[in-house]
Amino acid sequence: MTNSQNAQQETVDAVVVGAGFAGLYMLYRLRQLGLKARVFEAGDGVGGTWYWNRYPGARCDVESMQYSYSFSEELQQEWQWSERYPRQDEILRYVNHVADRFDLRSDIQFETRVTAASYNDDSGNWTVRTDRGDAVEARFFISAGGCLSAGRVPDIPGLDGFKGKWYHTGNWPHEAVDFTGQRVGVIGTGVTNVEVGDFVVLNWRAVCGECRACKRAQPWYCFNTFNATQKMTLTDGTELSPALGIGAFAEKTLVHAKQCTKVNPAADPAAVGLLGCGIMAGIGAAMNTGNVSHGDSVAVIGCGGVGNAAIVGSRLAGASVIIAIDRDAKKLAKAQQLGATHTIDSSDLDEDGVVAAVQALTGGFGADVAIDAVGRPETWRQAFYARDLAGTVVLVGVPTPEMMLEIPLLDVFGRGGSLKSSWYGDCLPERDFPMLTDLYLQGRLPLDQFVSERIGIGHIEEAFEKMARGDVLRSVVVL
Repeated sequence: MTNSQNAQQETVDAVVVGAGFAGLYMLYRLRQLGLKARVFEAGDGVGGTWYWNRYPGARCDVESMQYSYSFSEELQQEWQWSERYPRQDEILRYVNHVADRFDLRSDIQFETRVTAASYNDDSGNWTVRTDRGDAVEARFFISAGGCLSAGRVPDIPGLDGFKGKWYHTGNWPHEAVDFTGQRVGVIGTGVTNVEVGDFVVLNWRAVCGECRACKRAQPWYCFNTFNATQKMTLTDGTELSPALGIGAFAEKTLVHAKQCTKVNPAADPAAVGLLGCGIMAGIGAAMNTGNVSHGDSVAVIGCGGVGNAAIVGSRLAGASVIIAIDRDAKKLAKAQQLGATHTIDSSDLDEDGVVAAVQALTGGFGADVAIDAVGRPETWRQAFYARDLAGTVVLVGVPTPEMMLEIPLLDVFGRGGSLKSSWYGDCLPERDFPMLTDLYLQGRLPLDQFVSERIGIGHIEEAFEKMARGDVLRSVVVL
Protein backbone atom coordinates (compact mmCIF):
# COMPACT_ATOMS: atom_id res chain seq x y z
CA MET A 1 0.00 0.00 0.00
CA THR A 2 1.38 3.44 -0.82
CA ASN A 3 1.88 6.06 1.87
CA SER A 4 -1.46 7.30 3.10
CA GLN A 5 -1.92 11.02 2.53
CA ASN A 6 -5.56 10.95 3.60
CA ALA A 7 -6.86 9.71 6.93
CA GLN A 8 -8.36 6.21 6.76
CA GLN A 9 -11.66 5.42 8.48
CA GLU A 10 -12.20 1.71 8.19
CA THR A 11 -12.99 -1.49 9.99
CA VAL A 12 -10.72 -4.53 9.74
CA ASP A 13 -10.30 -7.79 11.60
CA ALA A 14 -6.81 -7.03 12.89
CA VAL A 15 -4.34 -4.16 13.14
CA VAL A 16 -0.65 -5.05 13.22
CA VAL A 17 1.98 -2.53 14.31
CA GLY A 18 5.35 -2.98 12.61
CA ALA A 19 6.44 -4.50 9.30
CA GLY A 20 9.46 -6.40 10.51
CA PHE A 21 9.84 -10.19 10.51
CA ALA A 22 7.06 -10.72 13.06
CA GLY A 23 4.67 -8.21 11.48
CA LEU A 24 5.03 -9.68 7.99
CA TYR A 25 4.45 -13.18 9.29
CA MET A 26 1.35 -12.07 11.19
CA LEU A 27 -0.03 -10.45 8.03
CA TYR A 28 0.60 -13.64 6.07
CA ARG A 29 -1.09 -15.81 8.73
CA LEU A 30 -4.08 -13.49 9.08
CA ARG A 31 -4.65 -13.67 5.34
CA GLN A 32 -4.40 -17.45 5.47
CA LEU A 33 -7.17 -17.41 8.07
CA GLY A 34 -9.33 -15.32 5.77
CA LEU A 35 -9.08 -12.19 7.93
CA LYS A 36 -8.67 -8.62 6.75
CA ALA A 37 -5.64 -6.88 8.29
CA ARG A 38 -3.97 -3.50 8.21
CA VAL A 39 -0.27 -3.05 9.07
CA PHE A 40 1.12 0.31 10.17
CA GLU A 41 4.87 0.89 9.75
CA ALA A 42 6.84 4.00 10.76
CA GLY A 43 9.53 3.47 8.13
CA ASP A 44 9.16 3.75 4.39
CA GLY A 45 10.02 0.09 3.87
CA VAL A 46 9.76 -3.35 5.43
CA GLY A 47 12.43 -4.93 7.63
CA GLY A 48 11.84 -3.66 11.15
CA THR A 49 15.10 -3.86 13.08
CA TRP A 50 17.03 -4.49 9.87
CA TYR A 51 15.49 -1.40 8.27
CA TRP A 52 16.70 0.89 11.08
CA ASN A 53 19.90 -0.83 12.25
CA ARG A 54 22.05 -0.47 9.16
CA TYR A 55 25.30 0.83 10.66
CA PRO A 56 28.56 -0.46 9.08
CA GLY A 57 29.20 -4.04 10.13
CA ALA A 58 25.66 -4.81 11.32
CA ARG A 59 24.84 -8.51 10.97
CA CYS A 60 22.84 -11.26 12.61
CA ASP A 61 24.28 -13.42 15.40
CA VAL A 62 21.87 -16.25 14.55
CA GLU A 63 22.62 -18.61 11.66
CA SER A 64 20.87 -17.61 8.44
CA MET A 65 18.87 -20.83 8.06
CA GLN A 66 17.40 -20.36 11.54
CA TYR A 67 16.59 -16.75 10.76
CA SER A 68 14.53 -17.67 7.70
CA TYR A 69 10.76 -18.10 7.48
CA SER A 70 9.65 -21.72 7.54
CA PHE A 71 5.98 -21.26 6.52
CA SER A 72 6.77 -21.81 2.82
CA GLU A 73 8.89 -24.66 1.50
CA GLU A 74 9.14 -22.93 -1.87
CA LEU A 75 10.49 -19.79 -0.23
CA GLN A 76 13.08 -21.78 1.66
CA GLN A 77 14.29 -23.52 -1.45
CA GLU A 78 14.46 -20.49 -3.73
CA TRP A 79 16.42 -18.21 -1.41
CA GLN A 80 20.17 -18.85 -1.05
CA TRP A 81 22.05 -17.14 1.76
CA SER A 82 25.60 -16.13 0.91
CA GLU A 83 26.88 -16.31 4.52
CA ARG A 84 26.28 -18.37 7.61
CA TYR A 85 25.69 -15.21 9.67
CA PRO A 86 24.21 -12.73 7.20
CA ARG A 87 24.87 -9.02 7.03
CA GLN A 88 22.15 -6.40 7.42
CA ASP A 89 21.93 -5.62 3.71
CA GLU A 90 21.36 -9.28 2.80
CA ILE A 91 18.72 -9.70 5.52
CA LEU A 92 16.93 -6.61 4.22
CA ARG A 93 17.01 -8.00 0.66
CA TYR A 94 15.51 -11.23 1.97
CA VAL A 95 12.65 -9.58 3.85
CA ASN A 96 11.86 -7.38 0.82
CA HIS A 97 11.81 -10.50 -1.34
CA VAL A 98 9.29 -12.07 1.04
CA ALA A 99 7.11 -8.96 0.99
CA ASP A 100 7.12 -8.90 -2.81
CA ARG A 101 6.67 -12.64 -3.31
CA PHE A 102 3.51 -12.75 -1.17
CA ASP A 103 2.24 -9.26 -2.14
CA LEU A 104 2.28 -8.12 1.48
CA ARG A 105 2.84 -4.42 0.79
CA SER A 106 -0.72 -3.93 -0.38
CA ASP A 107 -1.92 -4.15 3.24
CA ILE A 108 0.91 -2.12 4.77
CA GLN A 109 0.67 1.63 5.36
CA PHE A 110 4.21 3.04 5.52
CA GLU A 111 5.49 6.21 7.19
CA THR A 112 2.70 5.97 9.74
CA ARG A 113 3.02 5.79 13.51
CA VAL A 114 0.34 4.49 15.86
CA THR A 115 -0.35 7.15 18.48
CA ALA A 116 -3.13 5.48 20.50
CA ALA A 117 -4.98 2.19 20.86
CA SER A 118 -8.07 1.89 23.07
CA TYR A 119 -10.33 -1.07 23.78
CA ASN A 120 -14.12 -0.74 23.93
CA ASP A 121 -15.66 -3.22 26.37
CA ASP A 122 -19.11 -2.84 24.86
CA SER A 123 -18.19 -3.54 21.24
CA GLY A 124 -15.24 -5.79 21.93
CA ASN A 125 -13.21 -3.83 19.39
CA TRP A 126 -10.06 -1.78 19.37
CA THR A 127 -9.82 1.75 18.02
CA VAL A 128 -6.36 2.44 16.67
CA ARG A 129 -5.30 6.00 15.83
CA THR A 130 -2.24 7.17 13.90
CA ASP A 131 -0.27 10.35 13.39
CA ARG A 132 -1.93 10.70 9.97
CA GLY A 133 -5.41 10.92 11.47
CA ASP A 134 -6.44 7.31 10.80
CA ALA A 135 -9.04 5.77 13.10
CA VAL A 136 -9.30 2.03 12.44
CA GLU A 137 -11.67 -0.36 14.21
CA ALA A 138 -10.40 -3.91 14.70
CA ARG A 139 -11.23 -7.01 16.73
CA PHE A 140 -7.52 -7.76 17.25
CA PHE A 141 -4.65 -5.39 17.98
CA ILE A 142 -1.21 -6.97 17.51
CA SER A 143 1.99 -5.16 18.47
CA ALA A 144 4.84 -6.58 16.42
CA GLY A 145 7.38 -3.88 17.27
CA GLY A 146 9.63 -6.20 19.24
CA CYS A 147 12.15 -5.39 21.96
CA LEU A 148 14.45 -3.51 19.56
CA SER A 149 11.84 -1.21 18.07
CA ALA A 150 12.91 1.90 19.98
CA GLY A 151 16.54 2.97 20.03
CA ARG A 152 17.60 4.25 23.44
CA VAL A 153 19.77 7.35 23.37
CA PRO A 154 22.09 7.27 26.42
CA ASP A 155 21.94 10.16 28.85
CA ILE A 156 25.30 11.64 27.86
CA PRO A 157 26.06 14.97 29.53
CA GLY A 158 26.47 17.74 26.94
CA LEU A 159 24.82 15.86 24.09
CA ASP A 160 22.01 18.40 23.79
CA GLY A 161 24.51 21.19 23.22
CA PHE A 162 26.93 19.24 21.03
CA LYS A 163 27.67 21.21 17.88
CA GLY A 164 28.95 18.32 15.79
CA LYS A 165 27.08 15.41 14.25
CA TRP A 166 26.11 12.38 16.27
CA TYR A 167 24.70 9.04 15.16
CA HIS A 168 22.86 6.22 16.89
CA THR A 169 23.29 2.64 15.67
CA GLY A 170 19.57 2.00 16.21
CA ASN A 171 18.62 4.77 13.76
CA TRP A 172 21.50 4.93 11.31
CA PRO A 173 21.16 7.20 8.23
CA HIS A 174 20.13 5.38 5.08
CA GLU A 175 22.71 7.30 3.10
CA ALA A 176 26.42 6.56 3.59
CA VAL A 177 28.21 8.47 6.36
CA ASP A 178 31.69 9.76 5.50
CA PHE A 179 34.01 10.12 8.49
CA THR A 180 37.06 11.06 6.41
CA GLY A 181 39.15 13.70 8.14
CA GLN A 182 36.88 13.88 11.18
CA ARG A 183 37.66 13.19 14.82
CA VAL A 184 35.31 10.42 15.92
CA GLY A 185 34.39 9.21 19.38
CA VAL A 186 32.54 5.90 19.75
CA ILE A 187 30.58 4.74 22.80
CA GLY A 188 29.44 1.10 22.69
CA THR A 189 26.42 -0.48 24.38
CA GLY A 190 27.11 -1.64 27.92
CA VAL A 191 30.68 -0.33 28.09
CA THR A 192 31.37 0.75 31.69
CA ASN A 193 35.11 0.26 32.17
CA VAL A 194 36.33 2.80 29.59
CA GLU A 195 35.05 5.95 27.96
CA VAL A 196 35.96 8.17 25.05
CA GLY A 197 39.36 9.78 25.57
CA ASP A 198 40.78 7.14 27.97
CA PHE A 199 44.43 6.18 27.52
CA VAL A 200 44.40 2.40 27.08
CA VAL A 201 46.62 -0.54 26.23
CA LEU A 202 44.91 -3.26 24.21
CA ASN A 203 45.13 -6.87 25.38
CA TRP A 204 44.17 -10.10 23.67
CA ARG A 205 43.05 -12.05 26.73
CA ALA A 206 39.99 -10.29 28.14
CA VAL A 207 38.81 -12.67 30.85
CA CYS A 208 35.19 -13.81 30.98
CA GLY A 209 34.80 -14.18 34.76
CA GLU A 210 32.48 -17.18 34.30
CA CYS A 211 34.51 -20.17 33.05
CA ARG A 212 35.86 -22.87 35.34
CA ALA A 213 39.31 -21.21 35.54
CA CYS A 214 37.82 -17.85 36.48
CA LYS A 215 35.51 -19.41 39.05
CA ARG A 216 38.41 -21.10 40.81
CA ALA A 217 40.11 -17.69 41.12
CA GLN A 218 42.64 -18.26 38.32
CA PRO A 219 41.40 -15.77 35.71
CA TRP A 220 44.83 -15.61 34.00
CA TYR A 221 44.02 -19.10 32.69
CA CYS A 222 40.58 -18.00 31.39
CA PHE A 223 39.30 -20.55 28.87
CA ASN A 224 36.68 -18.30 27.29
CA THR A 225 38.34 -14.94 26.69
CA PHE A 226 36.38 -12.17 24.97
CA ASN A 227 36.75 -10.69 21.52
CA ALA A 228 34.36 -8.23 19.93
CA THR A 229 31.22 -10.04 18.68
CA GLN A 230 30.64 -7.52 15.91
CA LYS A 231 32.88 -8.21 12.93
CA MET A 232 35.28 -5.55 11.76
CA THR A 233 34.76 -4.65 8.11
CA LEU A 234 36.02 -2.30 5.45
CA THR A 235 33.66 0.45 4.31
CA ASP A 236 32.49 -1.79 1.45
CA GLY A 237 31.46 -4.51 3.92
CA THR A 238 34.49 -6.79 3.42
CA GLU A 239 34.93 -8.74 6.64
CA LEU A 240 38.31 -8.61 8.39
CA SER A 241 39.95 -11.04 10.81
CA PRO A 242 41.99 -9.05 13.35
CA ALA A 243 45.11 -10.81 14.64
CA LEU A 244 44.57 -12.14 18.18
CA GLY A 245 41.22 -10.36 18.23
CA ILE A 246 42.74 -6.86 18.38
CA GLY A 247 44.50 -6.42 15.01
CA ALA A 248 47.76 -4.73 14.11
CA PHE A 249 49.24 -2.27 11.63
CA ALA A 250 45.96 -0.41 11.22
CA GLU A 251 44.72 3.06 12.04
CA LYS A 252 41.47 1.72 13.53
CA THR A 253 40.34 -1.48 15.16
CA LEU A 254 37.24 -2.92 16.84
CA VAL A 255 37.65 -4.68 20.19
CA HIS A 256 35.66 -5.88 23.17
CA ALA A 257 35.51 -3.32 26.00
CA LYS A 258 37.44 -5.66 28.29
CA GLN A 259 40.30 -5.72 25.81
CA CYS A 260 40.94 -2.07 26.72
CA THR A 261 42.98 -1.57 29.88
CA LYS A 262 43.27 1.95 31.25
CA VAL A 263 46.77 3.04 32.28
CA ASN A 264 48.36 6.29 33.39
CA PRO A 265 48.17 8.74 30.43
CA ALA A 266 51.52 10.28 31.42
CA ALA A 267 53.27 7.24 29.92
CA ASP A 268 54.80 7.17 26.43
CA PRO A 269 52.35 5.23 24.21
CA ALA A 270 55.19 3.64 22.22
CA ALA A 271 56.66 2.19 25.42
CA VAL A 272 53.61 1.03 27.38
CA GLY A 273 51.91 -0.20 24.21
CA LEU A 274 54.49 -3.01 24.22
CA LEU A 275 52.78 -4.43 27.31
CA GLY A 276 49.95 -5.52 25.04
CA CYS A 277 51.86 -8.56 23.76
CA GLY A 278 55.45 -9.85 23.83
CA ILE A 279 56.90 -7.71 26.61
CA MET A 280 54.10 -8.71 28.98
CA ALA A 281 54.62 -12.34 27.93
CA GLY A 282 58.29 -12.19 28.93
CA ILE A 283 57.86 -10.26 32.18
CA GLY A 284 54.98 -12.53 33.18
CA ALA A 285 56.90 -15.69 32.30
CA ALA A 286 59.35 -14.78 35.06
CA MET A 287 57.15 -13.07 37.63
CA ASN A 288 53.84 -14.94 37.21
CA THR A 289 54.49 -18.36 35.64
CA GLY A 290 58.02 -18.92 36.93
CA ASN A 291 57.25 -17.25 40.28
CA VAL A 292 60.83 -15.96 40.48
CA SER A 293 61.62 -14.87 44.04
CA HIS A 294 64.31 -12.91 45.88
CA GLY A 295 67.67 -14.64 45.63
CA ASP A 296 66.67 -17.05 42.87
CA SER A 297 68.90 -17.93 39.96
CA VAL A 298 67.32 -17.66 36.51
CA ALA A 299 68.49 -18.78 33.07
CA VAL A 300 66.81 -17.24 30.02
CA ILE A 301 67.34 -18.92 26.66
CA GLY A 302 66.77 -16.55 23.73
CA CYS A 303 67.29 -12.81 24.14
CA GLY A 304 64.87 -11.24 21.71
CA GLY A 305 62.08 -9.00 22.94
CA VAL A 306 60.33 -11.71 24.98
CA GLY A 307 63.54 -13.16 26.45
CA ASN A 308 64.91 -9.76 27.44
CA ALA A 309 61.55 -8.95 29.00
CA ALA A 310 61.93 -12.14 31.08
CA ILE A 311 65.31 -10.83 32.19
CA VAL A 312 63.72 -7.54 33.23
CA GLY A 313 60.95 -9.44 35.05
CA SER A 314 63.51 -11.57 36.88
CA ARG A 315 65.36 -8.46 37.98
CA LEU A 316 62.12 -6.86 39.21
CA ALA A 317 61.36 -10.03 41.20
CA GLY A 318 64.75 -9.87 42.94
CA ALA A 319 66.69 -12.69 41.29
CA SER A 320 70.37 -12.65 42.33
CA VAL A 321 71.73 -14.49 39.29
CA ILE A 322 70.26 -13.85 35.84
CA ILE A 323 71.92 -15.73 32.98
CA ALA A 324 71.23 -14.64 29.38
CA ILE A 325 71.83 -17.27 26.67
CA ASP A 326 71.89 -16.48 22.95
CA ARG A 327 73.96 -16.92 19.80
CA ASP A 328 73.97 -13.20 18.95
CA ALA A 329 76.53 -10.99 20.68
CA LYS A 330 74.39 -7.86 20.10
CA LYS A 331 71.44 -9.45 21.91
CA LEU A 332 73.64 -10.56 24.79
CA ALA A 333 74.99 -7.04 25.16
CA LYS A 334 71.43 -5.70 25.32
CA ALA A 335 70.53 -8.37 27.87
CA GLN A 336 73.33 -7.12 30.13
CA GLN A 337 72.03 -3.56 29.82
CA LEU A 338 68.59 -4.79 30.91
CA GLY A 339 69.78 -6.68 33.98
CA ALA A 340 71.53 -9.96 33.08
CA THR A 341 74.33 -10.69 35.53
CA HIS A 342 75.97 -13.25 33.23
CA THR A 343 75.86 -14.15 29.54
CA ILE A 344 76.51 -17.34 27.61
CA ASP A 345 77.27 -17.22 23.90
CA SER A 346 75.78 -20.52 22.70
CA SER A 347 76.85 -20.18 19.06
CA ASP A 348 79.62 -22.77 19.51
CA LEU A 349 77.97 -24.90 22.20
CA ASP A 350 75.86 -28.03 21.92
CA GLU A 351 73.00 -28.77 24.31
CA ASP A 352 75.28 -30.33 26.93
CA GLY A 353 77.64 -27.39 26.63
CA VAL A 354 74.87 -24.90 27.41
CA VAL A 355 73.77 -26.95 30.42
CA ALA A 356 77.35 -27.17 31.72
CA ALA A 357 77.82 -23.41 31.32
CA VAL A 358 74.68 -22.68 33.35
CA GLN A 359 75.71 -25.10 36.06
CA ALA A 360 79.15 -23.50 36.26
CA LEU A 361 77.49 -20.15 37.05
CA THR A 362 75.16 -21.61 39.70
CA GLY A 363 77.50 -23.53 41.98
CA GLY A 364 77.24 -26.68 39.86
CA PHE A 365 73.52 -27.11 40.55
CA GLY A 366 71.63 -25.35 37.77
CA ALA A 367 69.16 -22.48 37.80
CA ASP A 368 66.12 -22.33 40.04
CA VAL A 369 64.05 -21.18 37.05
CA ALA A 370 64.91 -21.83 33.39
CA ILE A 371 62.90 -19.90 30.80
CA ASP A 372 62.79 -21.00 27.14
CA ALA A 373 61.93 -17.91 25.10
CA VAL A 374 62.72 -19.62 21.79
CA GLY A 375 60.29 -22.55 21.68
CA ARG A 376 62.28 -25.33 20.02
CA PRO A 377 62.85 -28.91 21.23
CA GLU A 378 66.60 -28.25 21.60
CA THR A 379 66.16 -25.13 23.70
CA TRP A 380 63.47 -26.74 25.85
CA ARG A 381 65.79 -29.66 26.62
CA GLN A 382 68.52 -27.17 27.52
CA ALA A 383 66.12 -25.47 29.93
CA PHE A 384 65.03 -28.84 31.36
CA TYR A 385 68.56 -30.01 32.18
CA ALA A 386 69.98 -26.57 33.04
CA ARG A 387 67.66 -26.15 36.03
CA ASP A 388 68.37 -27.38 39.53
CA LEU A 389 66.65 -30.45 40.95
CA ALA A 390 63.00 -29.57 41.70
CA GLY A 391 63.48 -26.38 39.68
CA THR A 392 61.02 -24.83 37.25
CA VAL A 393 60.98 -24.84 33.45
CA VAL A 394 58.87 -22.16 31.73
CA LEU A 395 58.11 -22.38 28.01
CA VAL A 396 57.10 -18.94 26.68
CA GLY A 397 58.53 -19.25 23.14
CA VAL A 398 55.87 -20.56 20.75
CA PRO A 399 56.71 -23.82 18.90
CA THR A 400 55.57 -24.58 15.36
CA PRO A 401 52.99 -27.35 14.82
CA GLU A 402 55.40 -29.96 13.46
CA MET A 403 57.86 -29.81 16.37
CA MET A 404 58.14 -32.93 18.54
CA LEU A 405 59.88 -33.37 21.89
CA GLU A 406 61.58 -36.59 23.03
CA ILE A 407 62.96 -36.92 26.55
CA PRO A 408 63.36 -39.91 28.92
CA LEU A 409 60.31 -40.12 31.14
CA LEU A 410 62.53 -41.28 34.00
CA ASP A 411 64.36 -37.93 33.82
CA VAL A 412 61.04 -36.10 34.12
CA PHE A 413 60.25 -38.11 37.23
CA GLY A 414 63.74 -38.08 38.71
CA ARG A 415 64.41 -34.36 38.41
CA GLY A 416 61.06 -33.31 39.90
CA GLY A 417 59.96 -29.70 39.92
CA SER A 418 57.53 -27.96 37.58
CA LEU A 419 57.24 -27.91 33.81
CA LYS A 420 55.06 -24.97 32.76
CA SER A 421 53.82 -23.18 29.68
CA SER A 422 53.26 -19.44 29.94
CA TRP A 423 50.18 -18.06 28.16
CA TYR A 424 50.65 -14.33 27.67
CA GLY A 425 52.83 -14.36 30.75
CA ASP A 426 49.85 -15.67 32.74
CA CYS A 427 48.95 -12.03 33.13
CA LEU A 428 45.77 -10.38 34.29
CA PRO A 429 45.74 -7.18 32.17
CA GLU A 430 43.57 -5.12 34.53
CA ARG A 431 45.99 -5.92 37.36
CA ASP A 432 49.35 -6.04 35.59
CA PHE A 433 49.20 -3.30 32.94
CA PRO A 434 48.52 -0.40 35.36
CA MET A 435 51.09 -1.72 37.85
CA LEU A 436 53.82 -2.10 35.22
CA THR A 437 53.00 1.31 33.76
CA ASP A 438 53.48 2.84 37.19
CA LEU A 439 56.85 1.07 37.54
CA TYR A 440 57.83 2.45 34.15
CA LEU A 441 56.93 6.01 35.19
CA GLN A 442 58.95 5.52 38.39
CA GLY A 443 62.01 4.58 36.34
CA ARG A 444 62.04 1.00 37.59
CA LEU A 445 60.89 -0.72 34.37
CA PRO A 446 63.01 0.23 31.32
CA LEU A 447 60.36 -0.12 28.61
CA ASP A 448 61.99 2.66 26.58
CA GLN A 449 64.97 0.42 25.96
CA PHE A 450 62.76 -2.03 24.09
CA VAL A 451 61.74 0.68 21.60
CA SER A 452 64.58 0.37 19.10
CA GLU A 453 62.94 2.69 16.58
CA ARG A 454 59.71 4.47 15.75
CA ILE A 455 58.52 4.00 12.18
CA GLY A 456 55.65 4.87 9.88
CA ILE A 457 53.17 2.28 8.68
CA GLY A 458 54.94 2.13 5.31
CA HIS A 459 58.13 0.67 6.83
CA ILE A 460 56.69 -2.49 8.40
CA GLU A 461 58.34 -5.01 6.06
CA GLU A 462 61.74 -3.39 6.60
CA ALA A 463 61.18 -3.57 10.35
CA PHE A 464 60.50 -7.32 10.19
CA GLU A 465 63.74 -7.80 8.29
CA LYS A 466 65.62 -5.88 10.99
CA MET A 467 64.02 -8.00 13.70
CA ALA A 468 64.99 -11.21 11.87
CA ARG A 469 68.61 -10.00 11.73
CA GLY A 470 68.56 -9.14 15.42
CA ASP A 471 69.09 -5.44 14.78
CA VAL A 472 66.10 -4.35 16.87
CA LEU A 473 64.09 -5.50 19.88
CA ARG A 474 60.89 -3.74 18.81
CA SER A 475 60.03 -1.34 16.01
CA VAL A 476 56.99 0.69 17.03
CA VAL A 477 54.61 1.95 14.34
CA VAL A 478 53.52 5.53 15.07
CA LEU A 479 50.38 6.62 13.18
